[in-house]
Amino acid sequence: MTAYNYRPYIVEALNSLRTQELDKESFDVIVVANFDQAEISRYLCTKWKFIQSKNRWIGPKVSEALKETSGYVVVFLEDDDLFERTKLKVIYDIFKQNQNLGFYRHKVKIINENGKEANLPYNLYNSGKIVIKKSRNIGKQYLLTYTEAVMRPCLPWQSEEKF
Repeated sequence: MTAYNYRPYIVEALNSLRTQELDKESFDVIVVANFDQAEISRYLCTKWKFIQSKNRWIGPKVSEALKETSGYVVVFLEDDDLFERTKLKVIYDIFKQNQNLGFYRHKVKIINENGKEANLPYNLYNSGKIVIKKSRNIGKQYLLTYTEAVMRPCLPWQSEEKF
């Protein structure tokens, strides 16, 4: 998770990680921020890692976090975003079922400060799901495929859908 200048939504973002349905031993959290850990320490789980960064920009912060990762799958969260309760479980299951999957991007839902869906053009943020499959023939490069299919975990304010 990247954070900048202790934005007002960071506590909600952290709580969206704390309430994940995926077993807590199955994922790690690395928070990279340009402020002191004391400002958010009471919202961090003890096994989460905090990195205080001098970088303002997101790219270098992501790079710092990636150096600390040890997991098979990396998921990104910014301080003004939320994960649905089922997000990490859904992502975990997708990668478990598709061993040659190298990258997965799903559609997003934009919400306002009250947690209600924002009135923005749907295609402004959603261009479709992107899947990169590992190819045995090209080693560490990946084949990019595009599909209109949508894998969208349930949001707390939606009805429960099963995949």
